[in-house]
Parts: sequence; structure tokens; C-alpha cells
Amino acid sequence: MSSTASPSNTKFDLFDHDLADPYPYYDHLRSTAPVFWEPALRLWVLTRYEDVRAVLYDETADPIDIASSIAVLGRKTKRDFGALIKLVEAILFFQRGERHKRDRRSLGRVLTRIPLSELEPIIDAIAGSLAAELAARERFDFAREYAEMVPALVISHILGLPATDARPLVELSADLTRAFDVVPISLFTKLNRQAAAGIDRLVDRITQAVAEKRNDGLTLIHEEVVQSEKADLEEAAALAFFAFIVAMETTSALIASCVHRLLRDPDLYRSARENPALAEPIVAEVTRLECPVQRVVRIARRAASIGGQEIKEGDRILLLLGAANRDPAAFARSQELDASRGEVENVAFGGGKHFCLGTSLARLEARVALGHILRMPHALCLAGPQNWYAAKTIRRITSLPVQRAGAGESQPNDGK
Repeated sequence: MSSTASPSNTKFDLFDHDLADPYPYYDHLRSTAPVFWEPALRLWVLTRYEDVRAVLYDETADPIDIASSIAVLGRKTKRDFGALIKLVEAILFFQRGERHKRDRRSLGRVLTRIPLSELEPIIDAIAGSLAAELAARERFDFAREYAEMVPALVISHILGLPATDARPLVELSADLTRAFDVVPISLFTKLNRQAAAGIDRLVDRITQAVAEKRNDGLTLIHEEVVQSEKADLEEAAALAFFAFIVAMETTSALIASCVHRLLRDPDLYRSARENPALAEPIVAEVTRLECPVQRVVRIARRAASIGGQEIKEGDRILLLLGAANRDPAAFARSQELDASRGEVENVAFGGGKHFCLGTSLARLEARVALGHILRMPHALCLAGPQNWYAAKTIRRITSLPVQRAGAGESQPNDGK
């Protein structure tokens, strides 16, 4: 790589911004050096919507091979990260080639096994039951008790898992996506244990589904992965576990962010309670503003010029989706939640051959789940500080204490 470096006043650090509000940091990067080479990390950083979208839709650009990096780390530290490697290898947005085609086809069959028109009343029943239970309580943790559980129960239903597996699998997947970031060795050991436990649980469930000749999502994954390719049963279980993780984590992040935004905007919250049909445009705007996946990395497989910089074949490119979705050159009033904006194309769900398969399902779940919250007999308000997931790739609230409005004095609205 040539010495094409970032401007002296621009610094990119994986850990140098506020988890609760990274957007001023993104704005600074986009305004000072929208395309620059970061020598310490040895990658290009892109923040403009046009540039990010172009790379996402470049069919020649490949994802990075995180599994190989974890394997190298294991050899250097003499630790066994086998279960974590197997899980990461099952993650679609790190795959390439025939494995990616096969697993994407498998998950596509699973996610479309039940048409959205038939899933909607099921989602409605799940969200409605949880909302009714929580409405009877004065205070609860919205993120943990509602935002996480709605998608966890929905994907459990799609896969054919018993509802009692939802919470244990949520707990097992709680930290796993932190492997996408730079984390301490000790955490990789913990993540490996979580991955092993989750895969073991799914192996048992798949084995049971096959023995009972069930026609469910787990059976489909078994047919696609194990029977047709003669692969290990654990490979199918890892794919099922990935499906659970991504469906739960990203959708729960979206649902929690919707309510978090509303509780910080009393006028919009009041309008939405008076007109629950606003749930759909609110979900669309929050998807853009608070996209759960904030960044992805691609490897350039051909030379290209982006923003006046020459990207060479083999260069790594960090795409800041969270910055691109707030680019004022692409979106009028880009920092505002405008419920009248309508559906606009954005990069929250990626693009190109790695576009998220569960996009329509996630939007449906978020709309239905938010609708039940808006129709609660009592308004809600913030009841304490929010906790954010300790990672930079995945952005989600892990704890969001709320209570009935007027039930007690809420915490100051500090916007975090």
C-alpha cells in the first residue's frame, strides 16, 4: 500500500466513540475525510452513502474471513476456539462462494416456509400476549422482556423450536456478535463456550426433528446442509443458531430503538399513540437512523477509485453503515426522524449478494410489536439509564427500564 494516508486531523479508532451516540463522530469523519486510509488498522474507511452503497453492490468485493483470523489466534494462544469458528463460518455475511450460495438458499427456504401473510397473525399473537402481560405491571425492562422476546419467539416458531428454548438461546447468544470486534482473548474463550452450548442444543433439536419426521425449519436445514452435502450435523446446527442470533439480535435492536426514540420525543409519541398507523413509517425511519449493524468490512477484488482515492486490489474497506444512513447528501434532514418521509432506500440491511434475507420479516415484526406498545392503555416513560451493547459492529440497547407515565418520577431525559 502506498503512503496515501488520512488527513492529519482525522483519526479512526475502533473504540473512540460513544456507544449511546456515535453519530457526531461519524459526522466528523464524513465531513473531514469521507474516504481515507487508516494505517494502524490497514484499511480504508468510507462514510458517504454513495460510496458505501457502491461497495456493497460490487459483486467482486468479498467479506473478510473472520473464522481464519480466530483460528490463527487460537493457534498462537494454544486455545481451542473450534465451536466459535464453526459458528462464524455459518454466518452468511462472512461467507463467499459455494458455501454462501448453499447456506443462503437453505435459510431462504426456512424463512419463506411460512408466508408473511400467515406469520403476521402469529407475530401479532406473540407480541399482543407479551404486551398485555407487561401492561399490567408498573415497571419493566422493555429491551429484555419485550424487544428481545418477540423476535426470539417468532424465529423459534419458524425454526420449529419449543417456545421454552427462546430465553435460553437468547442468553447463549448474548455476547456472541462481539466476536466481530477486536476483543480480549479471555472473551473469545467465553464466546467459544457460548457457541458450543448453543450448537449442542440445536444438534439435539435437529436430531429430534428428523427422528419425528417433522416439517419445520430445522428439518429443512438438515435436508439442505447434511443430507445433500454430507456435512457435519454440527454445521447445520451452527447455521440454525446463526439464524436465531441474527433474527433475534437485529430485530430486537430495531424494536428497542423505536421505543427509545419515541420516549425521548413526547410529541411524536403522543401522535403515534393517537394514530398507531404511524408505526410503519416510524419503523422505516428508525431502521435508517439506528441501523443495528453499524459497520461491515469488504475486501476489494479489483482496483477502483473512490472519492479521489485509489483503492488497490486486496485492500480492506470498512463501510460505516451508520454514517452512510445519515449522510445529508443522500437524505434531507438526515438526522431527523420524519414520519412523513416515507420508505427510502438505505443500507441498514446491507446490499448486493449479502442483502439481509430477513429484511421483510424484521420490518413486519417491528411494526406489529410497536403497534401493541402504542395501543397500551397507559403511556410509558423512561425509568432509568439505558445500557448499550458493548460492541461497535452491532448497535442495540440491552436494558431499557420503563414505567407507566405518572407512576413515579422518571430519570432525566439525557438522550442516552
